[in-house]
Order: sequence, then C-alpha cells, then structure tokens
Amino acid sequence: MLNLVIKKCEEYEKWIISVVIAIIIFFVLCSARSNTDPEDARYILSAISQGFAAIFALVFTITLIVAQLTGSYAIILKKEKDFRFLMIIFGIGIIIPLIILNLGFWCIGVNGAIAFSIFCIAALIQHFVGIIKEELKYAWIEKLPGEIVDAIDSRNISRASVKIEELGMLGKDVARKIVEDQAISVIRGLQRAGLKAIEGGKEFGDIVYTSIYELYGVGLEAARKKLDAQKARALFSDINKTVVLSFSATASVLDALKDVGTKAAEADMGDATFSAIEYLGGVGSVAMENGLNQDTINEAVLGLEEIGKKSAEKRLTYRGNHFWIVSAVEKLMEFGNKAIKHKYETGLIVNALWVLCAASTKYSVDFDITRRVILFVRNIPSKEASTIVDLFEKGFDNGGRYVDEKFPDLVDSLREFKKRYEER
Repeated sequence: MLNLVIKKCEEYEKWIISVVIAIIIFFVLCSARSNTDPEDARYILSAISQGFAAIFALVFTITLIVAQLTGSYAIILKKEKDFRFLMIIFGIGIIIPLIILNLGFWCIGVNGAIAFSIFCIAALIQHFVGIIKEELKYAWIEKLPGEIVDAIDSRNISRASVKIEELGMLGKDVARKIVEDQAISVIRGLQRAGLKAIEGGKEFGDIVYTSIYELYGVGLEAARKKLDAQKARALFSDINKTVVLSFSATASVLDALKDVGTKAAEADMGDATFSAIEYLGGVGSVAMENGLNQDTINEAVLGLEEIGKKSAEKRLTYRGNHFWIVSAVEKLMEFGNKAIKHKYETGLIVNALWVLCAASTKYSVDFDITRRVILFVRNIPSKEASTIVDLFEKGFDNGGRYVDEKFPDLVDSLREFKKRYEER
C-alpha cells in the first residue's frame, strides 16, 4: 500500500506541488487580507475570470504551434491526460469567480479564487516545462537527422554543421540524464550525417569532422554515465538467419566512430580519419576507467584495428611524413597498457597490433613501425611488471591465427614483419 502511494505521488508530483503552493497562498491571503470590500472583490473576480479565458485559448494555440514547429503531433497524444486535466481546471477557473460574484461570498471566496488561479498557473508552468525539457527535445532528436541530410543534399555546409552541433548537444544532454534509447537515436543520426557527408566528397570534410567530434562528445557522456546495457552483434542460426540485438549507447558510439572513420580513410580524408582514431581511444579509455563491460572495450579495439588498417592501405599521411597507422598503433599500445592496469582482457588488443604491423608491411608504408614499438618498450617504467609490449612479443602465434582467420591476405606480411622485428 505504501509503495503504491509513493508511486502515485511520484506520478502526480507536479500537481501535488501546485496544490501545496495554492494552499500556502490561500492561508497567507486569509491572514494578511480579508478582501471584504465588494467593489475590490468584483474587480478581482472579474479579472481572474477574463484572465483564465484568455490563457485557456493561448495554451492550446501554443501547443498546436509547438507541434507544427517540430512536425510531431505525438506531443499532444503523449500529454493527452494532462491536457484534459488542464482544460477542466481552467474551465472551473473561469466559472468559479462568476459564481462567487453572483453569491457575494467575498472574503474566503475571493482568496480561494486567487489561490486556485495560482494553482492553475503553477500547474501550467510545470506542464510546459515538461514539454520543453522532454517531449520537445525528443521530437527534435527525431527531426534533426532528416534536416541534416537535406542540408547536405542541398550543399548547405554551414546549415548542416549547425544542425549537427544541435543534435550533438541534445545527445550529450540525454546521455547525461541516462536516457539511453534517445542517446542511441542521436548516435545513429550523427553516424548517418558523417557517412552522408563522406559521399559528398572532400568539400564536406568539415561536416565529417563535426559529426565525429559530436559523436566523441556523446560517447564521453555515455561512458561516464555507464550507458552500457548488454549488447550483441548479429547472431546466426539455421532457423533464423539473422537476429540483431541492440548495442548499448557507449558501444554504439564506438561502432559509429569506426564506421565513419573507416569510410573517411577510404575517401582519403586524413584529418577526419585521425580524429576518429583519437576519439576512439578517448571514449574507450573513459569506458575502461568506468568499468564498462569487455564487449564495449572490444568495440574500441576493433575500431582502431579497422581504421588503422584502412589508413595503411590508403597510405594516409600528415604533411607527407607522419602516417596515420602510426597513430593507430600508438593508441592501441596506450590502450593495452591501460587494459592491463584495469584488469581487462588484452588478447584482442595484441591481435589487433599484429594486424596493423602486418598491414604496415603489406602496403609498404615508408616508416619503421618496429622502431616505434621499441621506443614504447624503452619508455615504459621499469616498475611495471607486465606491459602490452611483453604480451605483444609473446603473442605472435595467437596473432598469426587471428590474422589467418580474419585477414588471410596479410599472413605473408605478418611473417615478414616478425622477421624484421626480431632482426633489430
């Protein structure tokens, strides 16, 4: 019984708050002012009745305008009970002052009418605050991705960038408030925007970067708030060929960064590719620090593996002398050491490192990745009992099996890299 009462109080919290405010005002008015003068009472009651009639019309006009602006009348349907209740109490608010005028019940009647009007206004304010904070926000989350695509199609780069930033801002807000389904909707919208911009060519590079940056912001909030509901990849069976279970918000961000970053690398968009690498590592590290599940951490590793491999294939560089695959390797090694520190599994990280090493050899990237690995060894404090480099050096056999299964075209390159590494 008590739980039911508490639940109902939570459900009708805003109405209860409004009632409490009205009761307090009523007693304050009765104590401070009697309102027994008939002329003053008539003026007050007449003004209250007219005010209610005007507000009654204004409330529903504003609601329809909001619905038209957002392109969604679902707001009205979702708040149907609230609207009905507001119609009833505002109707009562119009009638009560007229009844008091007719009866000449001045003192308590006038103070009661004032208190009731305050209740109605308080309820109305809370009602619209709820629409603005929740329903209106969610309506924009549904609408903005379409507007972004339209802006890109019309080649309006500035408008597309502004809309992407707005969507990212909403995404960070819903992630901060732990509304995971809405956060995932934003992530999908930002992912779609980035991929659409890549299709438009290099002139849309800034939009691609903005999409990646906003994904990063949403990802950080999702990881900090531990939006990490269990997720799974597509599952296959003989009976049902494909069953897809949803990603968590944090894993969705990592997957989106991987997708947009890889496509950016294919399109030779170096800056966007580098940003995806950096932000994958950033979101993954925060996820690790906050104890998110291993599947989510693996999404960051797979993203770095895929983008790094594609960067090597496309020979993406910065100012002609810094290859992006180097950044992917460095980020993976930093990630690996952090995984050891936080007691996460490191097998996939080691395997991904061997993939990138093999890719660097296959695509004849003109830099010595072995030298960079050795630099990592030298820079690791001696007090560390185990480092990702130790595991990397011991993990060639497992790495070879992983490469053979996932990237058979890299097997020969893997052996060649190992030979070079051992010769140093």
